[in-house]
Formats: sequence, structure tokens, C-alpha cells
Amino acid sequence: MIKSLYLKDIFLFEEEKIFFDPTFNIITGESGSGKTTILNSIFLILGAKANQNIIPENKEKSIIEANFFLKDTKSITEILNTYDISITNDITIRREIFKNGKNRVFINDELINLNILKQISSFFVEIVSQNINQNLLNEKYQLSLIDIFSNLKNKVSSFSKDLNLLKNLEKKLDDLIKQKEISYKKIESSKDDLLNIEKVDLKENEEENLLNEHHLLASSHDILKKIEFFDNFLSDENIALISKFKNFENELLSIKNLSKDFDEAYNLIKNINFEVDEINHAILKIKSKMDIDPTRLEYVENRLNEIHKIKKRYGSTYKEITSYKEKAISTINFQENIDDKIEEEKKKINVLSKDLDLKANEISEIRQNNSQKFKQSVEKILKDLNMKNSSFNVDITKTNRTSIGDDHITFLFTANSGTNLQPLKNIASSGELSRVMLSIKQSIAKNDATPCIVFDEIDANVGGLSALVIGEKLKELSKYMQIICITHFVQVAKFSKNHLLIYKNENAKRTISKVQKLDKITQKLEFDRMVGISK
Repeated sequence: MIKSLYLKDIFLFEEEKIFFDPTFNIITGESGSGKTTILNSIFLILGAKANQNIIPENKEKSIIEANFFLKDTKSITEILNTYDISITNDITIRREIFKNGKNRVFINDELINLNILKQISSFFVEIVSQNINQNLLNEKYQLSLIDIFSNLKNKVSSFSKDLNLLKNLEKKLDDLIKQKEISYKKIESSKDDLLNIEKVDLKENEEENLLNEHHLLASSHDILKKIEFFDNFLSDENIALISKFKNFENELLSIKNLSKDFDEAYNLIKNINFEVDEINHAILKIKSKMDIDPTRLEYVENRLNEIHKIKKRYGSTYKEITSYKEKAISTINFQENIDDKIEEEKKKINVLSKDLDLKANEISEIRQNNSQKFKQSVEKILKDLNMKNSSFNVDITKTNRTSIGDDHITFLFTANSGTNLQPLKNIASSGELSRVMLSIKQSIAKNDATPCIVFDEIDANVGGLSALVIGEKLKELSKYMQIICITHFVQVAKFSKNHLLIYKNENAKRTISKVQKLDKITQKLEFDRMVGISK
């Protein structure tokens, strides 16, 4: 419901804050006093297109601010959550309209896009006007009214979610079938890749180890030549360094006892022979380890070449090649199991389709069963509203399945006896349309989640007795939702809980529109004015 409406610098309003009752509110006033401005302000706060002509000449912007209270915020919260906007039950919407054409919109002082406001506006207020009853002419809207009357919201919502799920499953199935069409090429390609990778069978750190071995093998010829040189130098009969040093030692030993002067020389040669023996032993040890297979270098080079080729195709590292291998295995497994997956999706679709058929049939049956009750309720209220000869009916036919079921609904109407029922959009006048809307709203009131309805001169073109009944119906409707009604009839206004008078205050400088909440005394004066009794 609307708790309050704040207007600043909009048409003839300088600054006004209007407070509304949760039940039945009436707005009256002379023609041109500003009643339409209030209606237009509500339109603007709900996201309607703004005209800069509403801004007074000496002002730069107009401000409209409405404070709402919503009992149920679930639907609106779902929308606002997608924009990271949080709300409570109390919601304040402010719109600033500038002369340069710019607009600013705020929800609870948080700047938002005007399009967001348009998405959520229907959760706040519904406006029924002589000139704006297009919703009622829309057959989708007509179907939604039947659903409200039939209390089908949850069933239709569940059906819509399941239908969306079915569409997703059908898309998934379609994708699988397309994948199957190219699966042979994919499988063969992945199998070739897997075969190539497994054939090489690269091990972790293998390339690094082979490179080190290759370096050693590539140098092995030079190493062997040096070892042969050392061996010959020490042992070859032409050089026989070891043998000569041994003879040297023996000769010194033979004369060492003749004079102590030979002791130092003998000890030195003895140590030299020991070191030479150690050198010879070390070289022989190296030589024994150099068991070089002449084919090993060729193998290592061929292996490194294989690794280079596979790296070029499948990744520059062992990790990347392993990942490529795993993807190939996954592709093969997926493609080889694709028929099973297709059958699995078909089963899901079949089960869900049958369930949707059951739900659609149940919804259709409920609509059919309730359409007659709905017709009777609307016709009864229309007759109460002094449309004695009117007839109303609901035509339900099957149509292509949509998110709301298999039904197409058209409201049929005639205001006169003896004439055929025709689609409401083809024949109803604006006054008739307003009373049809009132009849429908009263029929669905107990199930209708609309928090507030604004009626703009719903009593236009009716007589006093009809206006009296309209007032009674609006009062009854206000038990279920907030009603704001602009009227020229005392017969309607007298049922209100909150009567607001819009009047013009004129002075030498300018004319200003003002709002007055009427008490019993001032309301009596306003009633006198409305029926033409002079003060």
C-alpha cells in the first residue's frame, strides 16, 4: 500500500506530503485543481515516461517520493537481488525529473536504473482509469485474473518452472545429438592422440635425465682416448713410467745402506711410486666403469627426438602432455557413452513431459470449473452496478503450450440484452470497462495480492444510484486492499475512511495546488459543493 506521497515543484504543487489510509481513500476537488497531477505522479513513481512540462518555469527539477509498505516482498526481492539491492517491507521510491531531460530514481536512497523501477512497479499499485484500462483488454491479463480467482498461482508457477526445465533438457538432448553427429571424427582423433602419447610413454623427469646422459655419451670418445693415454703413459712398455720409477727405487735401495745421504732421495721416490700406483688405480677404476654401449647414444638421441615430437603436438611439459592425455580419454569415454546419455535424457524428457501434461490438464480443468463461478460473480456485481442487461462470459480454448499452460482465454461481454457476446476489447466503452474491472476486482479480492488499486473516476458516466453501489463495492473491496479513488460523486465519497480535498490557492504571484485532509465538518462542506449547494 501507499503510506504517503510527497510532491515538490510539480505542476501547481509547490510542496505537499499526502498521507493515505490503508483502506478506502477518496480524492475530490474542482476540475483543474490538481487531482490528475496526483494520478500522474503515481504513474511517474511507477516508471512512466516523464514530460519536462510538469516542472514549473522557475524551477530546475520536480521531485516525487512515495513510501510503500508491502506485506509480501518475495517476488520483488527476487528481482532486486539480481541487482544487489536489498529491501525491507518499508520501501521508499524517489524520482527526480530535470528540465534537461535527465531522470534519477532511488529505492531507499539507493540510485537505480529506471528500467528496474518498471520491472517492479506492478507489485506496488494497479491503476484503473477511464483512459487506461488496456490491461483488461489483454487476453494474457484476463487469464491471470481467472488464475487469481481460481487460486492457481502456485500450480502455474510450478508448471512454469517444470516447463523451463523441460526446455533445458530438450536443449541438452539436441546438443548431445549434434555431438553424436561429429562423434566419430572426435573419437578417431582422440584415439590417435591417445595412441601417440601412450606409445611414447613419457615418464616424469625422463627428458632431463636423458639430456644429462646424452651429454655424457656425446663426450665418451674423448674420455676414452684420454684414459688410454694415461694407461699407456703409466704402463706401456715404451714409456713404462711405473716400471722405471720402480727400478729407480730399487737402485736407491741398493745403495741406501752405504750412506745415509741417500735416505731422503729413497723416501721421496718411494712416496712418488705410491702416488703413481694410486693414480693408476683410479684411472683403471674409471676405465672399468666406462662400459659404453655404442648403440646407447643412438637410442638416447632417438628417444629425445620422440619426446620433442610429442611435445610439439601435445604440450611443452610432462604435465601438459598428461593433461592432454586425460582430456583425450575423457572425450573417448564421453563419445563412446553418448548413446547412453541420449537415452538417459530422453527418459527424463519423457517423464517430465507426462508430468507436465498432467499438470496442464489439472490447471485447465480448474480454470474450466471456476470460469462459470467467475462469470456468475462478475455478472451479479455488474447488475448491482446498474448494468441490468449486461452479460459476461469466459471463453476458454486450447492453444500451444506456454509457461502458463495450454489455455487461451477471452472475456466476452455485452451491455445490452438481445445482442451477442463479443470479446471485451471490441465493444466495451470506457465507463463500462471500468465497471467490469470493478466487478472483476471484487470477485477476485480474497485471492488478489495487489496491495493497492487506484481508481480514476470509475463512476464517470453513471447515475446517482449506480454511483452509490460503486461506493459500496469500493468500500467492500477496501477490506482486502488499499483503495484510492478519484470521484465527483458524494455517493462514492461518503464511504471513504480518508477524504482528501485538492484545491487551488490563488494569490497575486501564482496559483498553488494544496491538499487538505477533511474532517466531518469540512467533508460536509465539500459534499455541499459537489452537489451544487452554495455556501
